[in-house]
Formats: sequence, C-alpha cells, structure tokens
Amino acid sequence: MRRTLRAGFTLVELLVVIAIIGVLVGLLLPAVQMAREAGRRAQCANNLKNLQLANANFEGAKKHYPGYQDRFGLAGMNSSFKVGSWAVALMPYYEQQAVRDLWDDQTTNDPWLQQGQPFSSNRQDQVAIQFYPAMSMLSCPSDSLGEEEIYAKNSYACNAGFYPRGQNVEALDAVQQRYAGAPSYPVQNNPRA
Repeated sequence: MRRTLRAGFTLVELLVVIAIIGVLVGLLLPAVQMAREAGRRAQCANNLKNLQLANANFEGAKKHYPGYQDRFGLAGMNSSFKVGSWAVALMPYYEQQAVRDLWDDQTTNDPWLQQGQPFSSNRQDQVAIQFYPAMSMLSCPSDSLGEEEIYAKNSYACNAGFYPRGQNVEALDAVQQRYAGAPSYPVQNNPRA
C-alpha cells in the first residue's frame, strides 16, 4: 500500500496560525498607537517652540510682547487699537503674513467689521474664516477641538493681559495693557500686591 502525501494544513494547524497572528496584532497595535501619540506630542512641542520663537522675534522687533489688542487698520473702526489676540499679532512671525495683512488692510469695507452694523451668524462665520482661519500651527493634533469648528482653532493659551473698557483699573489684579515695561497697578487691600 502506498501512502499519499496530502499538501495543505490541517484545521488545527490553521487555527494555531490564526491565533498566533491574533496575539501578534494584539501586541503590536498598542505599540503603533503609542508611536502615533509620541508623534503627536512631538508636533505639539514643535508648535510651542515655533510660537515661542515667533514671540521672541515679535519682542525683538517691537520691544514688547503682544497684548490682547494691537494696531489694526480696519476701516470704519474709530480706535487706532483693535482687539486681536496674540495669535494675530504673531502671524507674521509664523509665516501667516497674508492672513495678518487682512487685519491691516485699510480698504476693508465689510459692514460686519463696522461698529454698530447688523450681521447674520452666517456672515459672521464667513468673516471669521477669512480673518482667522484654522491654522495647524495653533492646534495640537492630540486635542479634540472638533471637526465642526472651521475657524480659530487654538490649543494654546497666552497670558496677554486684559483691561475691559470702562472698568476701574484698581479693581483688577495687576493688569497691564502691554507687559514689557508697563507698570503694574496695585490693588488696594490685596495681600498679594
């Protein structure tokens, strides 16, 4: 009697191979996810480094750090200072000069930007996208800022001071409009002052 050799795997061998592959995938998947998260953390750290470099370059050029307001040449606005965050002030220093130029444009004649003019929420979104688009440099890939947000995504905060118009400065705790060489305003009866 001749014995015939059959090529192929038995069911047991096939199940063992599938189990080994499953164990390997189970071990490797968390490692891949950890590597991705490490890459995201590195991107966040790089963004912070670049923002700090932009901040240092801004200070070197202007001799002060960006505050909560800056000079913007928007048509129709009475004041020479307009509210614009530190991120707007730093735009030229992190390669967003074109967006920053929109803030300086003297020819801007959008009614939404004129004080006291009515606007719709749809128009507000259009103007916000134009003047403050979502920029990858300002968002950490690990943050869940939401995909529905289409403008002004920002993962980072900056203490830029704030002085609400019409409020007595003595009621505020060490507020200064620009904080390079600007005086601190002591608060009366404050043990921290």
